[in-house]
Amino acid sequence: MVRVLICDDDAVIRTFLRAVLEDGGAAVEEATDGDECVEAIRRSLPDLLILDFMMPKRDGISALAEIAPEFPDLPVLMVSAYLEDVRDVAEALGARCILKSDFLADAAELLAEYAGLEPANGVELV
Repeated sequence: MVRVLICDDDAVIRTFLRAVLEDGGAAVEEATDGDECVEAIRRSLPDLLILDFMMPKRDGISALAEIAPEFPDLPVLMVSAYLEDVRDVAEALGARCILKSDFLADAAELLAEYAGLEPANGVELV
């Protein structure tokens, strides 16, 4: 079974990604900031890391800079609304894929609406 660590401070996005990944047969663990992410990786190395850029306490680039030398073969999917700002640094640190997070936020917001949850990050559903 593939083990995935989702590191994102947005609970709705984590719930959305967890549902999709678990439906595909993956085992999923979650972290809400860069510190939790580094701790989780050192505790139990996942097969894939999905890592958000902007988070409280510690951002994704800082966490990636710490874990990349220690775990150079860990596949990392970097997610950011600020794609152009992080692309070069994330790739230099070994992120294999950098994904613009707008579509995740939109998908998660729709999931939240249909599940009766409050939309996260003040996004208005149209």
